[in-house]
Amino acid sequence: MTRPPTEHGPETQTEVEAETQTQTQVEAEAGAETETEVQPEPEPEPEPEPESESESDADARTHLDLSGVRLLVCVSGSVAALAVPHILLWLTGRLRLSRIRVLLTPMALRLVTKDSFRRVVGCEVMCDWDDLPLEDRSHVSVARWAQVALVLPATADLVGKLAHGIADDLVSSTLMAVSCPTVVVPSTSETTWNKPVMRRNVAQLRADGLEVVEPRTGHSLATDADEKGSMGDYLPPLIAALAHAAGRPAPVPSAAGSSAAGSSAAGSSTSASAADTASSESRRNL
Repeated sequence: MTRPPTEHGPETQTEVEAETQTQTQVEAEAGAETETEVQPEPEPEPEPEPESESESDADARTHLDLSGVRLLVCVSGSVAALAVPHILLWLTGRLRLSRIRVLLTPMALRLVTKDSFRRVVGCEVMCDWDDLPLEDRSHVSVARWAQVALVLPATADLVGKLAHGIADDLVSSTLMAVSCPTVVVPSTSETTWNKPVMRRNVAQLRADGLEVVEPRTGHSLATDADEKGSMGDYLPPLIAALAHAAGRPAPVPSAAGSSAAGSSAAGSSTSASAADTASSESRRNL
């Protein structure tokens, strides 16, 4: 026996199917919205950090063309003299210095040779009166040739001679005759540096217009300890003097740059610290 169809059956089934389809569509749209909300936003790419002030300052200080400036380098008998050929090589590469003359005291000649400068730097080297070039009739001619003088390193003996006007060898006699800016870079033990007589001599040189660089802490061969007395940061006054001689404005180090140069000396390097590192290594490895 067949059961008669229920009244309004087809319409009810169609409505149920329509409601189910609508509910499915709503759930799908809600799921899509939820996925859209859950997706994290892409992080912005980090902007490149600007070059720090100390780096740009060190770069400006050590990339100058000073090829026309005449530099006179006077080397005395400190163990730091071992580093001077490397320092001059660094200066010629960074500052393009090409007109350099080197004077050595007799004690410095025991630590370094003329050939070490000639082969590494390719400059004129003089140790005694007989070494003066034929075109220079005396040490006065060499002194007048110089536009900037650098005493690197300066022993207590040479500092005392310059402070008291003693000229008994080629180096001290030439330095007494120069009229150009002079940068003196002492290298002594801490005890010697703190002696009252040394302090008076340094004060006298500064009063006479010479630039005396304050020593820094380094390793002492005599005491096998770290103490004040190593060559200090000579680059700022040296580069300023060279730039002035070339008729160019000297780069002004920022506070950060000066701090970095002081801590690197030597080196720092600032920059510039490669030469100071050579000095420190020479003091350790003699």
